Amino acid sequence: MTRFAGMLLLGGAGLFVMGIYGFFIQADTSSAPTIVSVADLERVAPCNHRLIVTGGRALVNDAVVYYETRRNAMVAGSEAHFIPIQDASPATYQCSTPPLLLRITEPQMDAIKKGKVFDAGAIPGVRLRPWDLESNARNLLIRRYGEAAVKKIVNLKFENEFTGIGGGLGQMLLGAVCIAGVAVFAGLSRIHAKP
Repeated sequence: MTRFAGMLLLGGAGLFVMGIYGFFIQADTSSAPTIVSVADLERVAPCNHRLIVTGGRALVNDAVVYYETRRNAMVAGSEAHFIPIQDASPATYQCSTPPLLLRITEPQMDAIKKGKVFDAGAIPGVRLRPWDLESNARNLLIRRYGEAAVKKIVNLKFENEFTGIGGGLGQMLLGAVCIAGVAVFAGLSRIHAKP
């Protein structure tokens, strides 16, 4: 039974931490997206993480592909494409480092390749924080663009749904219930263990 209590405690703590993280991510996100151009985004990123980025030109053929591996095999569903988005103005056509990388999933990339309408002139998404980028993906991007450039590049997750703070609060509550359950279980175990 103590093994079950330990697993419940770890699961509860994990849910609580994930809930806090989700709560703070969504607390910074307005329900209405901020419309910003690629040129403006390069200068200053808005406080709102939910954006519609305008004035972009997608370099789909230059996408950086990242996927997780386990036991030297690709993990199903882990593939992500980082599509460089350049400012569509003629002055920046030959810029080697993009100001924006659009993170999309494999199914989204397949849909784009099959001709699904993708408007690089108005890209909806959620701006990712620097720590949201997996270390292996960051290393891959550093090899491609250089460390100084990767620190300045804005990462946007394509069409991420706005869930509000309810999901984070729910995870925190469920985690707290699991931790409280372990405390109650430990108390009951002590009462039954006394002669």
